[in-house]
Amino acid sequence: MYRHENANIVYYSKHVGDVFEIFKAETNNNWKIWKGTTITSNSKKDNFRPFSIRGAGKNDKIQILWMYNDRYDNYTNFNARIKIS
Repeated sequence: MYRHENANIVYYSKHVGDVFEIFKAETNNNWKIWKGTTITSNSKKDNFRPFSIRGAGKNDKIQILWMYNDRYDNYTNFNARIKIS
């Protein structure tokens, strides 16, 4: 999910060990080189579907939401909580 106000920022989930974690990638050179930042780490459950908050300013406390899954069978059958950062 790209950041609505800035297409040079992308949030994504990636398989790390036994779970999925959330990451942020930024570029300032036309998408040639990306710098990654870890949003979640050492999670006990999967973190999926990051969503950037439209209208969130650079200094706003809440920037993204994502699903923290107790169970995820498919997109219509899951048990998850919403986390924020």
